[in-house]
Formats: sequence, structure tokens, C-alpha cells
Amino acid sequence: MKNQLVSFDEVYKIVRGHCLSKFPQHAECRPQLTLNWHLKACGSLLHALAPGINFSHRTDDVITELDRYIINDNNREALFSDLSDMTRSMAENGYLRPDKDGDDNYYPTDKLIRTPSIRF
Repeated sequence: MKNQLVSFDEVYKIVRGHCLSKFPQHAECRPQLTLNWHLKACGSLLHALAPGINFSHRTDDVITELDRYIINDNNREALFSDLSDMTRSMAENGYLRPDKDGDDNYYPTDKLIRTPSIRF
């Protein structure tokens, strides 16, 4: 993993959770949308506008270690990269099925639904 906070398995669970939250529809799996879903699911008030753009927040919005990492770490782009790489890997290995229209839209497969963790 390129980021220094979120493990391989946790990145998998973030992408998995985002995709399953949209089921049976497709999920748009751009990194900032995936991360925003996760932040909201964790109760965070942070919001990623896009990779390379700072997160919008107020001082009292910072509630978790992930929030602090996202706000303070200059290498937070690594998390966006990890999310993108994980999504691509999951599609290549049968966990996600690309939407016929493309554009980073994926449907969860049975393999994704049956695999809550990929801890080695």
C-alpha cells in the first residue's frame, strides 16, 4: 500500500462497502466518491472534493485518526491511489463487473458479496 495508515484489507473493505451500498445498482468507483462514502459511513463530516484538492472541514469535524491523516498528511494522495488500484484489481479478479457504459461504474459480483475480507 502506498498510504501509511489504511491496510490492504481495509482498502478492500472500503471499496466493497461502497459498491454494496449501491447494490443492486452500479457504484461509481472514482476514489473521491468511494472515500466520501466511507467517511460518511464512519460519521465523519469531511468531504473530498477531488484528488489533489484539500478536504473541506471545520476544526470540530476532525473525529478519527483517518480524518487527521487525510487533513494533515501531505501524502494523502496515496490513499486515493490505493483506492483506485484496489478497484482495478478487484475488477480484474472477478470481484467487480464493469458497467457496459464504463466510466468507473461497477456492479458487485457474487464473489464480492461472499468475501467480506481478504486478510492473508
